[in-house]
Amino acid sequence: MWKLNKPSVRKAISKDIDELTSHCASLDNIDKPVLKSLYTAYDRQRGIVSDAQLTTIPDVKAKAIHGQYDKTNTGDTLEYIRVELNENVDLCPYCSINQVSQLDHFMPRSKYPALAVCRMNLVPLCGVCNHKKSDDNFNLYIHAYYETFPSVPFLIANIYVLKLRFVVRYNFDSTAINDTVLEAKLNHQATEIELWDRLKKSTNTFINTLCSSCQVNDTLSLTIWLKSRLTEYESNFGLNDWRCAVIRGLLVCKKLDIDVVNSYKTHAQKVNGGAGA
Repeated sequence: MWKLNKPSVRKAISKDIDELTSHCASLDNIDKPVLKSLYTAYDRQRGIVSDAQLTTIPDVKAKAIHGQYDKTNTGDTLEYIRVELNENVDLCPYCSINQVSQLDHFMPRSKYPALAVCRMNLVPLCGVCNHKKSDDNFNLYIHAYYETFPSVPFLIANIYVLKLRFVVRYNFDSTAINDTVLEAKLNHQATEIELWDRLKKSTNTFINTLCSSCQVNDTLSLTIWLKSRLTEYESNFGLNDWRCAVIRGLLVCKKLDIDVVNSYKTHAQKVNGGAGA
C-alpha cells in the first residue's frame, strides 16, 4: 500500500520516445533529446517538472503527445507501456482494496499534455480511486513511485469491542510520520478518495476471515497466533497496509479475547447477506 516500484527510466527515454516519435506525425527525431531531457528532469525531481521545463515542448507538439495516450490501449502501438506498468501490481496503491484497472496521470494529462505517455507519470490505480482523485492540487497526493515513507508503522487502526464485534477506526500517527508535508498529503488523499469509509466493509470482511481461520483456544495463544499473522502480512503487503494496521490494533486492544474471536465463528458474516443462489 502507498508505494510502487518505479518504472524503468531507461526504457522511458529510449524505447518509449522512439515509439512515440515514430508513430506521431507531429513529432520527429529533433524532438527526441528534448523529450529525453524532460523525462530525465521528471525523474530527477522525483515526479514533478516546472512550467519552464514544460515550455521546451511547443504547445502544438504537446497537444499531439496528449492524443498519443489513447495508443496505450489494447492492440495499439503503445500498449506495451500499460502492460509493463501493470505487471506485478496486484492492488491499488491508494486503497489496497481493489485491483488496478486504470492508469492515472499523476501530473494531469489535461494540464500537462507533454507528459501524457511518460511512464513515470502513469500510476496504476483502481477505477474508484482514479475517479475520486482530483486533477486540482496533484502535488497534495502521494506519488506512488517517488514518495519516501518512514520505516515504522504510521497507519493506526484503533480497535474496541462492541457486542462481541471488533470496531475499527483508522488514523495516521503524526509522531511516527514526523513530516508535516507527508502527513498533509496522506490526510488529503485519504479524504479525497474517501478511504476510511471505503475500508469499512473490507475491514469487516478481513476480520471475519481472520477470526474464522483462527484455530487456537485461549487468549494467550491468540496473541501468539496474531503476531505470526502480522509477520506474514507485513511481508506480503508492507508495514503500513491497512490489514497490518488491523492486526497490530487487535494485538493492543484491551478487550482482545478468544470469546470475541469465537463469536465470529458462530455468527459468521455471510457474503451478500447470504442471498447467493
